[in-house]
Amino acid sequence: MAIITNLDPERRILPHGTLLVEEVSMDEEVWCAVEEFLEKNGKVNELYLNTNFHINTEGKCIVHLSKKTSV
Repeated sequence: MAIITNLDPERRILPHGTLLVEEVSMDEEVWCAVEEFLEKNGKVNELYLNTNFHINTEGKCIVHLSKKTSV
C-alpha cells in the first residue's frame, strides 16, 4: 500500500504542488495512489497528476499536481 506525504506541510491539501509517494514499485501503483488521495481529499475534479515520474530503487517518487482548467 502506497504512502503519500504532502511536501507542503503548511497546507492540508495543495491547490497544486508536490507529493512524495512511497512503497510503490510500478507506475500504475503511483497513479492509483494519487487518484485515491485526491478522491479522499475531495480534489479529484480540481487536480491532476501532470508529470512524468521515476520510482527510485527505494520505492519512492515525487509527483507534481496541477489545477484542472475548464474549457
